Amino acid sequence: MSENIKKNHDAELKFKVALAMMMGSKSVPEICQEFDIVQSQAYAWKQNLEERGCEIFADKRKTKKEPTYEKLLSELEQVREECNFLERVLNH
Repeated sequence: MSENIKKNHDAELKFKVALAMMMGSKSVPEICQEFDIVQSQAYAWKQNLEERGCEIFADKRKTKKEPTYEKLLSELEQVREECNFLERVLNH
């Protein structure tokens, strides 16, 4: 009987497999034999690289963080105070 043993693979191996899959210079069975993995895993890693590979090059310095609820409440309260002030000034 064959045993189902779950292997933990490091990120470097996953990247090498996914890259080999994308290059297409070897067949999928050849890649799987070379790295001792099953085909479904190789396809999953390739798909992950295709879908999320662009994140590697994303410029995180330019991304804006979403304002927090507390920050939005604070800004709203400030706008209310400004409106109340302007109402008092304009009504006198």
